[in-house]
Amino acid sequence: MTRAFLAGATGVIGIRLVPLLVGAGHEVAGMTRSHDKAAQIDALGAQPVICDAFHTASLLDAVSAFAPDLVMHQLSDLPDRADQIPEYSARNTRIRTEGTLERGRAKPFAGLRTGDPNGSHTSVATHPRWKAANWDNRAMPGTAYDMHDLAERVRTALTARDLDAFGPLLSDDVRWGDDNHPRRCRSRSDVLATFRRLMDDGAEADITELVAGTNGLLCGLAVRWSGIEDNPRERTLFHVYLVRDDHIVEIQPFDDRDSAAQAAGVV
Repeated sequence: MTRAFLAGATGVIGIRLVPLLVGAGHEVAGMTRSHDKAAQIDALGAQPVICDAFHTASLLDAVSAFAPDLVMHQLSDLPDRADQIPEYSARNTRIRTEGTLERGRAKPFAGLRTGDPNGSHTSVATHPRWKAANWDNRAMPGTAYDMHDLAERVRTALTARDLDAFGPLLSDDVRWGDDNHPRRCRSRSDVLATFRRLMDDGAEADITELVAGTNGLLCGLAVRWSGIEDNPRERTLFHVYLVRDDHIVEIQPFDDRDSAAQAAGVV
């Protein structure tokens, strides 16, 4: 018998996996964020776990308390109607990246080993039975798991255009731009001054994605200059925030996602 923790147990796939796992004799904990859907999990013979995938501390506590042999990821954020899928695209992308298993080391599920020794992408992770007391010790410094909370703070600060909140996330000697660039930044104050100048010039940006990789954060941005009413400029670009010791030490701009993902260590 295997103790299986299924994240996204009431999703399209998860709700079908629960009875299959229970029927095969496994002990199953089914996670959902909805109190209303917990009864469905219980009726299928699994232990309901109500938890938000983006609340790392609660999720770690929930997984550790169940002490599974296997964690299966089936998280999604999709509507009941097919014609609403485009409206849910950003939400579903977020939960499939920030709340997912990435190269077996990602975000809330840090420290689990995948069945592939090369760490290729998978939605199933296995690990010998652990104790809750040593769960946090399994997180590898510098991995995506360690940057999950930083990613949320970056998202909150940039969405609110709050430079007072963004500043403490930067190292004292953070770099932005190469040495030959006329607006190169070599300190926190340089970076904040550049952001402030861009905002004063009418630049606005929506975060299209924010993904933690092994080297840093990949931030997709839809940028527009609202001050130019007749012909507003719009541009899609990507920033990679390289991270060390929980601080951003370098900002690298990219025009294409593939190059940015490679720099951030996102697969």
